[in-house]
Amino acid sequence: MSSQPTEGQPLESPFPGLTPEMCQYVLESLGDRLVLVDRHLKVLWSNATFARLAGFTPRGIVGHTLSDLLKGEHVGALRALVLQAFTGQPQRLPYLCLDFTRSHATAWFAVWVRPVSPAEGDETRVLLQLREMPMAEDTTVLLREDGPAYQPVAISDQRSCTAAPCEIGQSRGEVTGQQQLIMLLNAARESILLLDRQGRVLMANRTAAERVGVSVADLMGRDIADFLPPEVARLRYQWGERAMQTGTSVFFEDQRAGRWLEHRFTPILDPYGNACCLACFSRDITERKKAEADRDQLLTELLEFQSRLRAVLEGAGESILLLDEEGRVVLANPVAAMRMGDAPSELVGRRLADFLPPEMVPAMEELLQTLTSTGEAKTVEGAFGGLYYEASFYPVRGPNGRVIYVAVFGRDVTPRKKMEMQLEQQRRQLQTLLDHAPIFLWAMDAEGVIQTAEGSVLPSLGLQPRQVTGISIFTVIQEQAELAAACRRALRGERVSLRHEWQGRVFDTRILPIPDTGEGMPHCLGVMLDVTGRVQAERALMQRLEFESTLLAISARFVGPCNLDQAIQQSLADLGNFCQASRAYLFRLSPDGQFISNTHEWCADGVRPEIQNLQNIPVSSIRWSVDLVSRQGVLHIPDVAHMPPEARREQELLQAQNITSLLMVAVPVQGRFSGFIGVDDVTGTVRWGPQHEGVLRLFSEVLANVLERHLAEEALRTSENFNRAIVQTAASGLAVFDCELRCRLWNPYLERMTGITTAQAMGQYLHSMIWVSGERTPDDLLRQALEGKTYEGGDAAFLVPSTGRRGWHQVTIAPLRSGSGEIIGILCSILDITQRKLAEEELRRSEERFSRVFHLSPILMLVSRLRDGLIVNANDYFLRCLGFTREEVIGKTTIELNLYEEPGMRERLTAPLHRGEIVRNMEVGVRLKHGRMDCLISAAPVDFAGEPHILSLALDITERKRAEKAIHESRKQLRMLAERLEMVREEERRQIAREIHDDLGQCLTSLKLDLAWLMRNFQKDPAAVEARLADMMNVMDQTIQSVRRISSELRPGVLDDLGLPAAIEWQTQEFERRTGIPCQVHCDEGLEHLDSRIATALFRICQESLTNIIRHAQATRVRVSLTQENQKVILRVRDNGKGLPPQTMRRTQGLGLLSMRERAVALGGRFAIASRRGRGTTIVVTVPLASTPADTDSSPAFPENGSSTDD
Repeated sequence: MSSQPTEGQPLESPFPGLTPEMCQYVLESLGDRLVLVDRHLKVLWSNATFARLAGFTPRGIVGHTLSDLLKGEHVGALRALVLQAFTGQPQRLPYLCLDFTRSHATAWFAVWVRPVSPAEGDETRVLLQLREMPMAEDTTVLLREDGPAYQPVAISDQRSCTAAPCEIGQSRGEVTGQQQLIMLLNAARESILLLDRQGRVLMANRTAAERVGVSVADLMGRDIADFLPPEVARLRYQWGERAMQTGTSVFFEDQRAGRWLEHRFTPILDPYGNACCLACFSRDITERKKAEADRDQLLTELLEFQSRLRAVLEGAGESILLLDEEGRVVLANPVAAMRMGDAPSELVGRRLADFLPPEMVPAMEELLQTLTSTGEAKTVEGAFGGLYYEASFYPVRGPNGRVIYVAVFGRDVTPRKKMEMQLEQQRRQLQTLLDHAPIFLWAMDAEGVIQTAEGSVLPSLGLQPRQVTGISIFTVIQEQAELAAACRRALRGERVSLRHEWQGRVFDTRILPIPDTGEGMPHCLGVMLDVTGRVQAERALMQRLEFESTLLAISARFVGPCNLDQAIQQSLADLGNFCQASRAYLFRLSPDGQFISNTHEWCADGVRPEIQNLQNIPVSSIRWSVDLVSRQGVLHIPDVAHMPPEARREQELLQAQNITSLLMVAVPVQGRFSGFIGVDDVTGTVRWGPQHEGVLRLFSEVLANVLERHLAEEALRTSENFNRAIVQTAASGLAVFDCELRCRLWNPYLERMTGITTAQAMGQYLHSMIWVSGERTPDDLLRQALEGKTYEGGDAAFLVPSTGRRGWHQVTIAPLRSGSGEIIGILCSILDITQRKLAEEELRRSEERFSRVFHLSPILMLVSRLRDGLIVNANDYFLRCLGFTREEVIGKTTIELNLYEEPGMRERLTAPLHRGEIVRNMEVGVRLKHGRMDCLISAAPVDFAGEPHILSLALDITERKRAEKAIHESRKQLRMLAERLEMVREEERRQIAREIHDDLGQCLTSLKLDLAWLMRNFQKDPAAVEARLADMMNVMDQTIQSVRRISSELRPGVLDDLGLPAAIEWQTQEFERRTGIPCQVHCDEGLEHLDSRIATALFRICQESLTNIIRHAQATRVRVSLTQENQKVILRVRDNGKGLPPQTMRRTQGLGLLSMRERAVALGGRFAIASRRGRGTTIVVTVPLASTPADTDSSPAFPENGSSTDD
């Protein structure tokens, strides 16, 4: 044998034109683990995937034996498999569990073992190919001693493994690194190709050659498309181009001739990071596709079987009980309830001992204690009440393996007992019983030879009593390793009980050693009881218990006061665990129904939360799913990849979260769709059953009721607070009297008005608290309200005897009715108008003195009280400017009229006045009755009627402020335009630098490398030199094209050479080529020789307009015209896009439109834009032929019927 490569020694490439790094990359890209061993089971070579799994480097693992690397019960089977392969026959084992000694990793593998045929005199080697298989944690694989047979006991994700053994090339002489590489590539089950950029084959393994029907030598250097159907070659070309362009691996599948193939294209990069060739891996996945279809069919059958099993349980003829550890009844079927004399629901929670005779209670308690401690099933018989009963006790284990329940199956065996006692000695009756009971009874001698065998189970196992009699028990049960071990223990004198599976059925087997009673007597007696139905019933009971416990936990959380968010989060966790989902969540609709957000989320371990990414999702983007779940109440998507075309948006959103299956149930609140709850899975497709949908529906109903209750409580609290706030803050007095005319409500306004507190007013009559002027007393008015009449009084004087306060008021008295219309009290509204009366009197006295000045002054003048701002006078100019009438102003405060825009403005205005100072030219924003204005206010303190007042004079400066604002906005736009122009310049510089570096730089580098090669090989190979020169010419052509393209992007040459019309036609052609939007162009003749400034400006405006159409218009047709009218050039760009909404037409223009406007104004021209929603947008630019820069804009950029959007 040859020595292995040492550290640092490169692996020799077996294929011309491929570097060793490329070959190594191909080997490491294989998904399988590859190991090469000799007769001593020493590792000669392995790929990196196996070495990493074993905890070594590819170099460090060489020399170790399989026994050093692996451990576990299946290592012996693997060792035997390898040794059998040295005989020359390939070996295969579909399922094998291997534990790695150093890395402590454990995984299931499908194993192929094939000998490598040696050269004469060389030593045979064996190649192991291991493919990892996903298996459930509780999977059991049984291996008999003489070969790799298996019997899966509880496989949760069983997959087919039918791939053929690997083909391995032959070696000659010493096995070098090159030969090992060839052997490994040819041994791969996948077809492996390495293609250059033109699709020519650089390398191919034997599988690839056989798949296209030629030899490896015939493939080398040929175009792979020559060996494939046209449609397959086209598909491969598209995916290969994508991989080479992106620099990343791509995966795809195709189907041909009834077979499915899975492909992976991986680009291989040169030292400069460019993709130089493409590695193509293809494998046949037809069997996997069939297995997936079979798995879906099996799931459907299991669901149907579960439904039938539930019906069998309800209709079972035997009594079935489920007991907890203390012997209390958890579940009882109707037969058990009938025999125990009570309803099934009444039995739950009661102890089984309560229904038994006292003498049987100790034995029953001991039996339950034994079952929970040992976990072994028991069957007992008992008699009471003149009847015989047989009860089978089966422990039910929880997830941690501890016994948590005991399932009891009881049947009335009185007839059988009586028959056994009467016909105990009759063989015929006993044989009949054996023939009909679901058992297999046998007796064997000390050597394990069966002496007799009876039972109805034998035919179902493909056996007959006469066939097995005289044969060793180990020959009959050769595939049952666990049962064989039990028989050996029984032959050694042990009593053995076990439960096992045989040919799809479940048996309880008991083997009893018999004392030596004489020669020819059996040594052991065995009984196998078919308990398939009982086991299935146990599983159904466990599923039912889990379902009911989940429902109970969810319902209990929302009973009474609860933390709603915490209860929802815990319930989502229960839902996710019950459905075995990756995520469970709640989505709530926004109040306006336009958005939907993820408010609560539960995630399984290892699953990434998505709640932050699922906020304020527009309902319009997921309209299909929302409409479906709101209409049907439930939406189940077993496979997201097969959603209908109209659900494309939902499919993209789900696939972005790696969701493969989804179940949603609507949450209706007050009869309206308000959101949904759902579960999903990200590990594979799942088809949830009715029990899962039922749990989600129950949670939806519970959650809807809780939300409705919370909404009602919140509305009630809001209403109460609102009513209380109205009463407490009302600007008038509110009082309520009962039918006996006693006070029941007295608000703070009345306390301030009368000086009577609420406590003093409660229970008093109105006439005892207030005296009112007029003919009718307050009690008369209240009695009138009790008759259903409403009284609205005018201005009247009042007197409060207890406090001595007096004044004027207005009162309204109305009946207070209940919801049924019955009068239950009286509501009084009392408004204190004393201040208004005083102000009116003061106004009358002062009006004579200041009336002439006020009415003749062209300045806003106002007189108000200093302490509270009560207005006592205002001139006509003030009322005309603010839009109020005199009645609306006089007697009101400036705060009540809400004249000041800024809060606290009156305090800032009156602060100097309180100090006796004068306020001059304070700028204040004032609200008008219909609008606003800016004023300069001057104020001085004055004294009227012995009380301080304010004389205010205001000057309207609204127009001046608008002019200042317009100037500021214009300067701001100019600054923004300057910044944008600088950004555009920098972006152009970056683009030019990127183009020169990425395009011209690479071409020049390639030319430099080619020149260096020519210098070395000019005299060696003229043909190769000529080919290299041709490649250099192609690179030079590419460089010239790049220079032209960069120059054209900076400034099209056609603008300088052929003029503006030709440049516009070229630009529109480029626009139509890039977007596919038809573009019609019309240019008048004679415009080819325009001034360069005009031509450049109009060309850039046309470019900017077309750019805006691409970004915003959604147009299907564009028209561009360039005409000359009256010594003016007019450019029109019109589209039939969506246009602009009215609110956008009044918005400030964007930077793109601002730059177009400034270009036109700089030439003394006009810029206008018109648009109608749904009818497109038109841009018109008019520039005089003899252009001069304009000092001001001669045309508004936004006419009254037009607008634009920011670019």
